[in-house]
Amino acid sequence: MTPGCMVPVPSSAASDLVRLLAAVEHTMEESVAGIVIQPVLKRHLSGGKRLRGTLVLLPSTVSSRADCTAAVGFAAAIELIHAGTLCHDDVVDRSDRRRGRPPLGVSVGEHGAALAGLLLMWRAFRLVADQPDDVRTAVARTASQVAAGQAEEMCDCWIPVSVERYVARLEAKTSSLFELAALLGWRAAGFGRESMTPVLKFANDVGLAFQLADDLRDLTGTADAGRVPGQDLREGVLTLPVLLAMADSKARPNVAAALRAAHEGGHEDAERLRTMLIRDGWLERAEAILQRYWSVAELDLDAVEPPALREILRGYLETVRGLGIGERPPARLQHFA
Repeated sequence: MTPGCMVPVPSSAASDLVRLLAAVEHTMEESVAGIVIQPVLKRHLSGGKRLRGTLVLLPSTVSSRADCTAAVGFAAAIELIHAGTLCHDDVVDRSDRRRGRPPLGVSVGEHGAALAGLLLMWRAFRLVADQPDDVRTAVARTASQVAAGQAEEMCDCWIPVSVERYVARLEAKTSSLFELAALLGWRAAGFGRESMTPVLKFANDVGLAFQLADDLRDLTGTADAGRVPGQDLREGVLTLPVLLAMADSKARPNVAAALRAAHEGGHEDAERLRTMLIRDGWLERAEAILQRYWSVAELDLDAVEPPALREILRGYLETVRGLGIGERPPARLQHFA
C-alpha cells in the first residue's frame, strides 16, 4: 500500500506527514496480518485517498506536544472503519468497481465481503481498546452513526424525503467520520479542548460537501472515469437534484411521473430521469448549493487556532474540494510525483 494524497504543508512538516502516513499504512497492514483473506484485504485497503486519516495527522505536524503514536493509531482505526463501510456499500449497491478495480465481493463473494467489513471494523476497535473511555465512546458512537446513516439511505430508497432529512443522512454516514478524525487528531496533538469547536465544525462541513459532491458526480460521471452515470438513480437512492425538483410544485408532477417510471421500469427510464434533471437545471441548482457548503467550510477556518494549523487545513480543503469534483489534485498536492 502507498500513502494517499498529501496536502500542501510547510517543508518543516511535510516529512513528518509522509512519515506518519507511512506508519498508518503499516499499522493497517498489521491489523489484517494472519487472516486467511489477508491478500484480498490488502488490495481492498490499497489505493484510498486517506482523507480522514490525514485529517487526524495534520494537527500533530504543527504541535510540539503531539503524541504521534496515538495519532497513527487513531488514523489507522478511522481508515479501517471507512474501509469496512466500503465493503458493505459494495454489497448493498452491487457495485462492479471500487477504486478502478473489482470490489471485494468479486473475490470472496457477498457474504465474505460483508464479513470482511465487520472484521475491519472490529480491528479498528481493537486499535483503540487501550485508549481512555471518552475515545472509545467517540469511536463507537461514530461507527453507530455511520451505520445508521447507511441504513436510513437504504430505507429511503425511492422515497422523495425532505432536503433536511437528506442532509442529516449525509452528516451521519460521512461527516461524522470526518468529525471523529478532527476530534482524535486534536486530542493526539495535545491542543486544549476549549479551542476545538471550530475544527470540529470545519470537519463536519468538509465531510458534508465532499459527500454531496460525490452524489452529484453520480449524475455526471462517465464510464471512462470508472463510474457509470445514474447508478444511484437506478438503485433508488434519491439525491439532492431529485429532492429539489420534487419540492418544487411546478416540477413535481413531471418528475414524480419520471421517478415512478424509473422505479417500475429499467435503466432506460432511469436515464431519461437523469437527462431531465440535467436539462431542467436541477443539477445546476444542486451544484450552487454545493458551492455554498464549500464556502461555509472555508469560512470555518477563520476561527481555527493556531494559525499554522489553519493554513494547513486550507490546503486540505483545497485537496478535498478538488477530489470532490472529480479532479486529480495538482502535482504539489500529491504524495509522489
